[in-house]
Amino acid sequence: MALIQVLALAEETRRSEKGLGDDLQRHPESAESWTQLAQAHPEFFRVRAPDARGNTDVYRVSLIARAVVPKGEEDHREALSSDLLGKLLDIAISLHDRHKARTDQWKALLPIAGAIVAGLFAIAVALLKR
Repeated sequence: MALIQVLALAEETRRSEKGLGDDLQRHPESAESWTQLAQAHPEFFRVRAPDARGNTDVYRVSLIARAVVPKGEEDHREALSSDLLGKLLDIAISLHDRHKARTDQWKALLPIAGAIVAGLFAIAVALLKR
């Protein structure tokens, strides 16, 4: 969400890894770098590869929604409106919640698995007592 906000509202539409680190003043929690986080979410971000020398500082991360905003004065794109930014953040939250729900589905099976194991244990004990 922080990456969306920075890229949606800042004057510059693209950032390098160093630029993102300077603006956000922390590392992402769900990836090793802001660039990797952006690459993991191509539905929101565009990431241009480093130059031929492998200089990772030339990665350019941009918000796709910002790229389609018409250019204004001096060939400059304006920041996204608060309505559009709010919608992007809502979509990001919704996607995160759906992913979390999918990864937590197996937890609903724990009580059933526990009951099955306990039943098998009870059967084994009953057979061994004969």
